[in-house]
Amino acid sequence: MSLCGLILLYALFIRPAIDITVAPVRNPQYVTLSDGAIRNAYDIRLRNKHGEARAFEFQLVGDTDFGLRLEGKSGLTTAVPADETLLQRVYVVAPQGSDPANSERTELRFWVRDAVSGERVYQDSIFNGRGTQ
Repeated sequence: MSLCGLILLYALFIRPAIDITVAPVRNPQYVTLSDGAIRNAYDIRLRNKHGEARAFEFQLVGDTDFGLRLEGKSGLTTAVPADETLLQRVYVVAPQGSDPANSERTELRFWVRDAVSGERVYQDSIFNGRGTQ
């Protein structure tokens, strides 16, 4: 019984202080913008397990042509209150004629970094393009 208690206590202290879940918005899978670029939308749930509010920075790893924008924000940083979850809509754009815009699916990785501690977490997802038409 003591061993189980110690294991649970240890697990509590090593858990990450931030957590993300990325869910692509599937209706529609992509939008063609007026300049011909392809845009995908994602809902990212960001959980702040710290005891104080923190600022988190979003980054995207994948094709270098991708653009990233947070809905309702002027930059790529958002604040999450202490011990709460924030739902943030994120837009990823591939320029017209780029490989991701013309491919059916392209892998990408969302990174979120705690601006105070520097801790980072990631979640992989897929960018939906036009495919072969």
